Amino acid sequence: MPRCDIGEESDFFTMFIDRFYFRREAEDPAKAWAFDTPTIPSKARLNVLFGSGNGHSNVQDMAVFQTEAYELVEDELITGGDFRDFVCDSAIRFWGQVNPTLFEETRVADTARDVLYKIVNTPSSVG
Repeated sequence: MPRCDIGEESDFFTMFIDRFYFRREAEDPAKAWAFDTPTIPSKARLNVLFGSGNGHSNVQDMAVFQTEAYELVEDELITGGDFRDFVCDSAIRFWGQVNPTLFEETRVADTARDVLYKIVNTPSSVG
């Protein structure tokens, strides 16, 4: 038996695509490729984490980064659902899968519960 239990191509995607996350800056248009499933092998959808310069000392307002990130929706390169996944759901999946109680008693507790529930009750993102 193979060490990684990879017996066919779809096993590779299940083991790696669903578990890897890629941090992208708000203004980086390349993040749209993660949601462009027809161009990705097996029509997989990549996990993209919202990144910004918010921690930099010269950044006064995080809303600037949200506006830049949303430009991909306005330019019709990603959907509103893709945007939500980029700035919210992806981070919930990333952190919540290793600590399902992390978001309890926070403002996003209900949203996090819904996002994490979908992981448990949805097959792999591989098409």
